[in-house]
Amino acid sequence: MPGMHSKSLLFVDDDPVLRSSLPPALESAELSVETAASLEQAQALLEQRHFDLVITDLRLSGSQATEGMELIRWLRLRSPEQLVVLITAFGSREIEHRARRLGAADYWQKSIPIPEILLRLRALGLPAG
Repeated sequence: MPGMHSKSLLFVDDDPVLRSSLPPALESAELSVETAASLEQAQALLEQRHFDLVITDLRLSGSQATEGMELIRWLRLRSPEQLVVLITAFGSREIEHRARRLGAADYWQKSIPIPEILLRLRALGLPAG
């Protein structure tokens, strides 16, 4: 359909600053970005429509939380082909291995600069930048 975005991304993070600042940097004529602030909000959106990629923060509700892992696990059961990336400021090798074992396509540190995110999105097949 003319004028429609060809790809869509769901960005899940409890940080309102990131939810408002990251999407405009990633959006383009070919890529729409929606956001969710919680595991429940993300699941509700994912039950309504398909996203080409889900980027989820590890911690959505506090310092010991791991809802990002829950979301990856839930997505694997619901739609095994769904591309999902775990992003976190609290990363470790163990968290990366766990995310990949659960089925994450990639694992990013939150300190990643926008140009690098755009490169990685293109590597995952999304029109970025």
